Amino acid sequence: MAELVSSRALQWASRVQDLADHARGLTSGAVQSVIRSRSLVNVDGDKLDALLDGTRETDKVDGMRRVMALSAAGQDMSGHFPAVVKNVASSNLQVRKLVYIYIARYAESQPDLALLSINTIQRALSDHNPVVRGMALRCMSSIRVPSIAGIVLLAIKRGLMDASFYVRKNAAIAIAKLHALDPTQLPQLQSALEQLLNDDSPPVLEAALYAWQRILPGSWHLIHPHYRRICGSLSRMSLQGQVDVLHLLAFYARLHLSRPSNEEVIPQAINVDQFYSEQDGPKTSAGIDRDLRLLHATARACLYSSTASVVIAATFVISTTGTPKDQQLLLLPLIALLRQPSEQLGAALTYITHLISQDPQTWRAHARHFLVYPTDPSQVVRLKLRALSLLVYADNASLILSEVAEYSRDRSDPQLSSAAIQTLGDIARRDATLAGRCMAILFDRVRSSHKSASDNAVVAIRRIVQSSPEQYAVEMKTLGRSIDTISSPEARASVFWLVAEFAHLLPRIAPDLLRKGVKGFAHEHEHVRLQILVLAVKLYILECLATGQSAEEAADVAADVERDANTETNGTATVYRPADSTSIITQLYKHVMHLARYDRSYDLRDRCRLYSYLASSPGWVLTRRIMFELGSASSSEQPDLHNAQSFNLGSTSMLLSRALSDYVDLPPWTDTPSGSEAREAGASSQRHTSAKNLSSSSTTNAATAKSTGSRYSRSQIVPTTRFLCDDDDDDDDDLSSNHTGTAHARTNQSTSGRVKTGISSLDDFYATSSSASDSASASSEEVSEDEVEDSISEDDDDDDDDDDTDASTGTSDESTDIEDEDQHAESHRLI
Repeated sequence: MAELVSSRALQWASRVQDLADHARGLTSGAVQSVIRSRSLVNVDGDKLDALLDGTRETDKVDGMRRVMALSAAGQDMSGHFPAVVKNVASSNLQVRKLVYIYIARYAESQPDLALLSINTIQRALSDHNPVVRGMALRCMSSIRVPSIAGIVLLAIKRGLMDASFYVRKNAAIAIAKLHALDPTQLPQLQSALEQLLNDDSPPVLEAALYAWQRILPGSWHLIHPHYRRICGSLSRMSLQGQVDVLHLLAFYARLHLSRPSNEEVIPQAINVDQFYSEQDGPKTSAGIDRDLRLLHATARACLYSSTASVVIAATFVISTTGTPKDQQLLLLPLIALLRQPSEQLGAALTYITHLISQDPQTWRAHARHFLVYPTDPSQVVRLKLRALSLLVYADNASLILSEVAEYSRDRSDPQLSSAAIQTLGDIARRDATLAGRCMAILFDRVRSSHKSASDNAVVAIRRIVQSSPEQYAVEMKTLGRSIDTISSPEARASVFWLVAEFAHLLPRIAPDLLRKGVKGFAHEHEHVRLQILVLAVKLYILECLATGQSAEEAADVAADVERDANTETNGTATVYRPADSTSIITQLYKHVMHLARYDRSYDLRDRCRLYSYLASSPGWVLTRRIMFELGSASSSEQPDLHNAQSFNLGSTSMLLSRALSDYVDLPPWTDTPSGSEAREAGASSQRHTSAKNLSSSSTTNAATAKSTGSRYSRSQIVPTTRFLCDDDDDDDDDLSSNHTGTAHARTNQSTSGRVKTGISSLDDFYATSSSASDSASASSEEVSEDEVEDSISEDDDDDDDDDDTDASTGTSDESTDIEDEDQHAESHRLI
């Protein structure tokens, strides 16, 4: 017993020592990597060429890394093109990948040297490693030299027939690149694209849809037969692919599917024959099309994705193609996005507040989730306050108003205080029942010693009063009396504009406010001086209309102003002193016009001449229209109520509040749905093909197992998380594995005949859209997707022997018997 304990202790000690050595190696490797990355750019051109021309692979890798680092830093590295092209046939996968990227980057500046490498890249299309073949195809299609368009087309056609899904995926992306290079190749590219749309691999289908959007965006007849398969394959596409395809399906639904009805669904009795029938029943009373229900089911599954962009895309589909009852499904997934990091939270809140503005009642019960935290950045604070202003109502008014009032008192963060005061003004304008409480809080801010908060509160009160002036006459009087305590130019201009706009409601406050403004006219800001001038002109015109002054008398006053302006004594204009019989308003008017004529602002001087001419004819229609109906520039300073209804949810245009060059608005619902026959034909063909392949696979496996008793490997669908882009370098790293492991897996496949690789459950088989995942018809020598996916975890720098061992071991460890599942699926299908 003691010896056993001692041996176990030695084993554990050995394991701990191994872990410590491994951790030490990782730490030293990380330190060396940091030092090497810092010294990448500290090298001259001659040393770079020496590294690229060296005999050791490590020197070439180091040289290529330095070249790409300098290129990424903005330096022109086209001078090293000859030294880089020499390594295009390197046996090191990492060197070849960097060389391909370099060639694609600088081929346009060095077209002659780039053409020298085309033959080597063409030979790489026949390499035994699918990663090399895919990289070569991607590099060739990225070389923007028109003279090789025909060669690229031949490479694309060759890639279409490749057994590896990675090569076919790059062929689909190359179609879009070649069309951008040479649009005359469209007929041949279209036939290649149609072939790729029939592919069973979700990554290839995703890339084909990407190419379709680039070269044939309006050819929806190509999508009809594959619509249901696209819906079924969506969950196995990359994250960016899911976003793009969801937007594509939303456009498809608007253009080719029936609009859902808002009527309640009435349950209908179903007899036994209808229950077991394979035919689809009639539409429900809600009028929801079968294909639209499939789209909604697909989008609902994406609502629970861990990626915010996928959730927003699924929300876009449901909110634009669903019924109002479907909006309830969006609440919890979107509220979960509020836990995203601050870098993503701003974009998510922009889209959420857009949805709240469309249907605030649905979100009112969740207002607590939008309270501001001390660590929130300024953009998030503004968006949360905007959401609170939309969600406030009688039941939660106490909570929201108390929170916003507390934010407005915060002196440590002026931006938070200003946004909170603006939110109070928005709440008062949206809900008249809460306007009194909001005005009380705002006037409390006006009387505070915090100048910034006081000025912002004045602007907010002006906007509230402007919406309903008769109701807030007392508040306007209070603002007019507090003009001496307001220091901000914007706030003072708001007070003068407000009193001038509604001077007929303030017959005693307006003249006194004009007197205060004239007294400090020369020291006011330009905007404030302009509003004082407008106040003087309006009061003068109103007095002329009220006293019945004739046009001749008004013209005499205007002539006096003009004469006094042109009279000079010793080079100085004479100050006008009105007669005792002239009213106070007329005296103030003449004095203001005199001051404005010699103001240092040319804009103010021009307006003075215009207003003087208008005031000379108080009863003129144009005078009334300009001075009292059109208002002034300050009336257009009303805050944007965030009506961003014109942009699609999830688009960059909504984030920037402006339409980008490639923005396409969502079309309205069609009145004549189309494509149903093509969708039915495509679904029937896929069901027939899946059932035939499954039956053949079950028979072959049963016969082989009976004769040899061997166990066959079952590939499992692994959802890919790689992004779809033109220069996706991560694909090469993830798929970089030695070809020996692939050949070993191919040998196992050839002994098992046709093995079911794309069905993860029986539900997938019976779904109309599961044909994309069914790869049972693949040939025995085809490299399966899962074998290439299994090579993701292999390191690029491993030796060939290690790669062979890892691939063969992984294949043997994952082998399971699928005979029982195939037979069960076949019996279930027959029933």
